[in-house]
Amino acid sequence: MTSDFDMTIGIPGNPYDPKRSDQFFYELEVAFRNASFNCLGMNQRGYRGFPPLDDFTDHCLTAIYCAAKLHRLPTDFWNSEEARYVNMQVQSWGKGGYILKEAAIYTSMLRWFFEEKMGPASGTMEFYDWDHLRDEAEQVERIIRTYMSLHRRGIV
Repeated sequence: MTSDFDMTIGIPGNPYDPKRSDQFFYELEVAFRNASFNCLGMNQRGYRGFPPLDDFTDHCLTAIYCAAKLHRLPTDFWNSEEARYVNMQVQSWGKGGYILKEAAIYTSMLRWFFEEKMGPASGTMEFYDWDHLRDEAEQVERIIRTYMSLHRRGIV
């Protein structure tokens, strides 16, 4: 599209990158697991800390995008043969019609953690429920992986 200012504006068909976001949430899950072990005095070899958070918002938006695509599938799909190999947790959310709600909750909780607890005014990192945070990252990862699997099969 060309404007009056002789500028070309490119609009991508899909600005989201589920594969990259899946990797981010996997690394985040590992970081929370290792933080939990470190707080218990069990030092993990090769612990790299948290993945770079520069694109955190983009990854959360990608997760919401994937959840929205899954949420649009008919409820009957989640009881069908095609859904047999879908992650059981995501399948349960699909049957109940609340995949999008779950993605919004998990990404909001992670955002809250990084903005409020890890921001400039944060306190010590020793007393967080690292396992709960790890679970939230894992659930988001499951949603993204389910989307990628169904997308490859041409379902979403």
